[in-house]
Amino acid sequence: MVMCYSISSMNSNTFNPLVTILNQNKLMESNFIDWKRTLDIVLTASGCRHVITIPSPLEPEPDVLQYVKDAYTKWTKDNEMARCFIQASMSSVLQHQHQSYKSAYDIISNLMEMFADQVRPARQAVMKVLMNTKMAEGTPVQKHLLKMSFALNELDVLGATIDTQSQIDMILQSLPDSFIHFKINYNKLEMTIAELSRQLVVYEEIMKKEQNSLMTEKSFARTKPKGKDSKSKSAIKGPKVENGSTYVMAKAKGKGVKGKCFHCGMTGHWKRNCPDLLSKEKTSGMIESLVSEVSFANWYFRILVC
Repeated sequence: MVMCYSISSMNSNTFNPLVTILNQNKLMESNFIDWKRTLDIVLTASGCRHVITIPSPLEPEPDVLQYVKDAYTKWTKDNEMARCFIQASMSSVLQHQHQSYKSAYDIISNLMEMFADQVRPARQAVMKVLMNTKMAEGTPVQKHLLKMSFALNELDVLGATIDTQSQIDMILQSLPDSFIHFKINYNKLEMTIAELSRQLVVYEEIMKKEQNSLMTEKSFARTKPKGKDSKSKSAIKGPKVENGSTYVMAKAKGKGVKGKCFHCGMTGHWKRNCPDLLSKEKTSGMIESLVSEVSFANWYFRILVC
């Protein structure tokens, strides 16, 4: 069994930055969470973090396939490296307590139990933040995803195991109503969290372009041409009647709109003010807007699926 009480003996340039990090963050009594976070970074950089996340495999039989033997040999080397990093970054008391442990996984498991009074409250606090995090309308989705990813990574450091699909469900649940079509159509797709993040950013950009296009069309439709519709005050107020050398305005009291509406045939209003026609135009506009929105969402997801 190889014992590793100091990393200073590792003179390889590959380990120099990692040695510095661990020497500055030794595990004492009250800094377990910070130490564990630092250790995860070091083990990830050295490519051996996997040995602290799964139990030790059984030693293969002599007659097994070669690739099984190679996998076990690799695990053995990674395990010894991880044990060296862990034990060398502990206080001398903790080193002595864990010198008989054969796997890095067993060491971390025991430390998680020893420092449970630090781990449990921190894990509960992060979980509460994660479950209560909701993306506000108008917030950049990239900023929201970074916040969610930080919370999920922190839970992983604290020993909470959340599978990938559950993490994706949490992210989708935190999105606002403007992403409803993305959430509905997500079941047609299979993505990793990284791929989900990229597609959400793309979807947000497309939505922004679509909204800008609709706003431009509405603004153009509201603009009225000047000229024929402009009327003078005299034309609006009523006809002028000559009285000697002056003109006076004739009061048209009690005179309503004459004739029938060319749309509904009723009297009392013209076609442009017909209540029935205005109601139909409003309903038609709402339907066209809804159809456009649904068509856009379906078009986007057909591209993703293909």
